[in-house]
Amino acid sequence: MLMLVMATAVPSALGGFLVGRWAVAVIAPASWALYPLGLTQDWWGYGVGDGWQYGLIVGVVTAAVGAATGVFVRRAAHRPTDEAW
Repeated sequence: MLMLVMATAVPSALGGFLVGRWAVAVIAPASWALYPLGLTQDWWGYGVGDGWQYGLIVGVVTAAVGAATGVFVRRAAHRPTDEAW
């Protein structure tokens, strides 16, 4: 499960930081959900194992939190301060 968290959180956070838009926090979990759902429908791969629903939920939540964190960090880093004046 740790690999799943790392494989979704890090790229999602990087994507959120690079793009800097809150829409990434919706697109990242939706794109993660497409992977296991495609496996269940035989669109690609060789199917899913037991407990795939838990992996789907953990992946979606991790991707959303990672992307939102990336966007938040970017916006916090680029926020103008009153000290500059």
